[in-house]
Amino acid sequence: MSEVTVEAELNIFANADSAADQSRALSALMKLKKLHQAAKTPSFDRGLNQLLRAASDRSRASERLLALAALSRIGTLVKPLQQRVSSALSPALVIPPDELQLVDDPDDRYYIASLWRQTKTPWLSQYLARAAVDEEGSDRVRSECIEGLLDVSADLAAALGELSDPLRRLSFSTEKPGDSKARRLRRILESLRAVYATSSKEPGENAGEKFKIFLVDCFIHDGLPTSPALLNEVAEEALGVVHQIIKARFSLATSTETYSALDVVKGWYRNLAWTDFAEQSGAAALLVRDLTAALEMLLRAGVSDEGLFSRLVVATGGQSRARAVAKDLLNRLPGLPEDLAQWLSGLPSRRKSTLAAESQLLAFDEGLGDLIINAQRLRELAERVRDDALPEIGVMSPQAALPVKNLLGVVRSTVNALDAVAKIRDLSVKGSVGDIVEFSPREHEMVGGARPGVRMARMVRPAVEAPGVGGGRRVLRKALVEPVE
Repeated sequence: MSEVTVEAELNIFANADSAADQSRALSALMKLKKLHQAAKTPSFDRGLNQLLRAASDRSRASERLLALAALSRIGTLVKPLQQRVSSALSPALVIPPDELQLVDDPDDRYYIASLWRQTKTPWLSQYLARAAVDEEGSDRVRSECIEGLLDVSADLAAALGELSDPLRRLSFSTEKPGDSKARRLRRILESLRAVYATSSKEPGENAGEKFKIFLVDCFIHDGLPTSPALLNEVAEEALGVVHQIIKARFSLATSTETYSALDVVKGWYRNLAWTDFAEQSGAAALLVRDLTAALEMLLRAGVSDEGLFSRLVVATGGQSRARAVAKDLLNRLPGLPEDLAQWLSGLPSRRKSTLAAESQLLAFDEGLGDLIINAQRLRELAERVRDDALPEIGVMSPQAALPVKNLLGVVRSTVNALDAVAKIRDLSVKGSVGDIVEFSPREHEMVGGARPGVRMARMVRPAVEAPGVGGGRRVLRKALVEPVE
C-alpha cells in the first residue's frame, strides 16, 4: 500500500498543473520518508523541471512563490540536487518574487526566506528585511529572514540600515497602533538579538549610532505603546541588542557611541519609571556590567571617561546607583592613581606629579607590550583550532564541540579586550615571527645573548612600539631574534 501511495504522490509531483499540487505531493513524500528515493527517478526530474519553469514565470505571482518554496525545500533536503537547484535558481531570481506574505503556509514562507542559502542576488537584503518586518505569525520565518539578512549584509550596521526603512513605514489601523507596532518591534528585536548572538558578523562602523537611529524611527508615526508592560518588553530586547554588539567586539565597550540607544530607550520613560525599569531589567544589568568592565579597563590604562560614566548613570537608573557601582570598582582597584581614584569617587581631583604619572604609565605599557604579543599568538592558535580541529570535533563528538566553541568565544573576547587597551595606549606590534631582518641592537635582542658579527637575523618574537616623546615611534619591547646561518 505504501509503494502505491509513493508512486501516486510521485506522479502528482511530476505531472500536476500547479506548483501548489506539486508542493503538497512533495510534503507527502517527506512524510512517507521517501523523498530521497523519489528524487532519483526520472519522474521527479520532470517535476523539478516544471518547478524551475514556474519559478521563472513572473506572470503568476502565487505560483512562482510556491515553486520557489518547493525548490528551496528540495535544495535544502536533497543534497545531491543542491548544486543543480542553486545554479538553476540564479537566472530565475534576476527579478525578485512578490512579497512573502502572499503565501499562507508558514513552512512555504520559511523556505522562500531560505533562498539566501541557495543563491545570492542583489535584491536579497531588501527583500529579507521587508519580509522580516512584515511577518505576522511565525517567529521561525522571521528569524530565517534576519539570519539571511545578516549573512548577505556586510555587517550588523548594514543590516540595521536595511530594516529601518520597512519598519518606519509599517503602520497599523488598530485601536492602539503604538501597541501593535511595539509587539512587532519586540519580535523583530528578539529575533535580531538571538540570531546575532550566534553570528560571526562584525558590528560594523558606528553600529551603536545606527541602532539608535533604528529605534528612533520605529515609533515616529504610531507613537509609543500605551501598555507599560509592553514598553518594558521592547526596552529589554533593545538593550539586549546593545549588549550583543559589545559581546561581538568588546573594544566597542569603551566608546560612548556604542551605548547611544540607551538615551533613546530612557526617553520612552518618565524619570521614576525609568529608575524602576533599570533596577529590575536583566539587559540593563548586563550593560552595567559592560560599562563597569570598560571603565575598569580605561582606569587601568590611566584614563577617565565622563561620557562612559554618564552612560553608567543611565543604565543603573540614577546617580546614586552609579556611584555605588563606582565605589565597588574603586575597592577592586586599590593601586589606582590618586587623581583617578578621586574622579571615580566623585571628588574634585588634585594635581599630581607629571614625572610620577609618566613612570607609572611606562611600567603599565611595558607589561601590556608582553600581553599583546601573547594575544597575537593566542588569536592565531584559536583560528587554527576553529578552522582545523573544531569541524572534526563536531563530527566525532558533538557534545564536546560546544565547550570548545565557548572557549574560542572567551579567547576572542579576551584578545579583543587587549586590542582595545593597546589601541588606547597607541601600542603596535612590529614584524612577524619568521621575518628575516637586518640585525640592529636598538631594535633586536639576540637569543642566548649578543653575538658579534651577526648581520641578518630571523624574528622569533615581534617587537612592540609606542609613541615617542618628541613624535614618531619608539621601541617599547625589543624583538627577539636568532642569527641566520
